[in-house]
Amino acid sequence: MIAPVIRAGTLDQDDQQIAEATTESAETDRSVLAEAFVDKYGWSEAERALLPSDASEKTLVRLTDNAVDPPSQAIFMDWPASPVVLNQFVRIHELLRNLGITTPELMARDLENGFMLVEDFGDDVFSKLIDGGQDPKPLLTRATKLLIALHKRFDAPMGRGLKTYDAATFADQAALFMDAYMRGADLLPEDPMELQELVEIFLQVWEAALQPACEMPNSLILRDYIVDNLMLLEVPDDPAAELGDNSLRRIGVLDFQDGGIGPGIYDLVSLLEDVRRDVSPDLVRMMCQGYLKSFPDIDPAKFQTAYNILKAQRLTRILGVFARLAIDEGDDRYMQHLPRCWKLLEEVLEAEPELDGVRAWFDRNIPSEFRAGLVA
Repeated sequence: MIAPVIRAGTLDQDDQQIAEATTESAETDRSVLAEAFVDKYGWSEAERALLPSDASEKTLVRLTDNAVDPPSQAIFMDWPASPVVLNQFVRIHELLRNLGITTPELMARDLENGFMLVEDFGDDVFSKLIDGGQDPKPLLTRATKLLIALHKRFDAPMGRGLKTYDAATFADQAALFMDAYMRGADLLPEDPMELQELVEIFLQVWEAALQPACEMPNSLILRDYIVDNLMLLEVPDDPAAELGDNSLRRIGVLDFQDGGIGPGIYDLVSLLEDVRRDVSPDLVRMMCQGYLKSFPDIDPAKFQTAYNILKAQRLTRILGVFARLAIDEGDDRYMQHLPRCWKLLEEVLEAEPELDGVRAWFDRNIPSEFRAGLVA
C-alpha cells in the first residue's frame, strides 16, 4: 500500500547516466513509432499544436490539415498505458456511444503502442466556459440530465467484466492520501509495524463508512465526470432523436478510462463538488433534487448520506493525487487547491455522522497545521 519512491538523486553518477540514456533511447523509439502512425493515416503534413495536459499520462496533439477546404482536424493521442487500460477505454467508449452518449470518434488506433487518432471536439470545455463568465446553471443542468439518461438506459449485463467499485476499492483509492500526502508531509511512522497498523485502521474505518454509499443503485460510473472533461458541441438536430436527446447530444464526454460499475451518484458528486471552483450550495441542491425526481425509488435521506460519504472519499483521494503530482512529478500547479480541498473535507466530516470514524482517524493523525498544505 505505502510504496517507497526511487528518486533520481539516489542513483550514483554512472547509474544516472545509464538511466538517462535508456530513457532518451526509449523516447526516440516512441517518437519514430508515433510519426509512422500519424503518417500511415495521412496526417504527416498536418500542423501540430500540443494541447494542455491535466493530471494524466496522455499527450494530446491537435493535427490540422490545411490542404483541404475547410481545414480538417483530429487529435493525436500518445498514451503509453497498459493494453488492459486501453482496451477498457475502447470498451467504455463503445458502450457510451451505444447508449446515445456523445464521445469522440476513434478514427484510428494502435493499442499495442498506445496511439490513437480521435475526433477533435474543439475548445468549448465546460470549465473554460464557466471560468470565462458563462452561467454554470445551464451547463450543470445539461450534465446532470445526461447522467440521468445514462443511469436510466444502462442495464447491469452491459457492464459485465468491467471493474467494480465497492467499499474496499474506494477505501484503497482513498489510501493514496497516506501514500502521497502523509509521505510528503513526513507524517508516516518510521516503524514498519506502526505503519502497517496505521494503514489497516485507515482502510477499516473507510470501508465501514463507505457501506451506505455502496448500497445506492449501481450503474456505469465514469469516475472523472467533471467540467474539465465535458465539451459543449455544435451538432445538428436529429429529427429521429427521442425527446431531449438533441440537447444531450451537444455534450461531449472525455476521459472515462477509469470507469466501471459502482454507485451511480458518484459521478454526480464529481460533477458538483468541484475542488477548483465554487459551485453555489443552491445550485448543488437544485441538481440533486432534479436527479432524485428522476429516481423516485431512492430515499432522499439515504441519498444525502451516500452523497456526503462519496464526497469525503473523493476529496481524500484528490489530496493524495495533488500531493503525488507535486512530490513525484514536480508538478505543483494543483497545490493552490489544497486549502479548498481541506475546507470541503472538514465540513463534510463534521456534518455527516456516518463519517465519525473517519473524522476521528484524521483528528488523531493529521495535525491542524498540515491541513492547508504539505508544510506546517
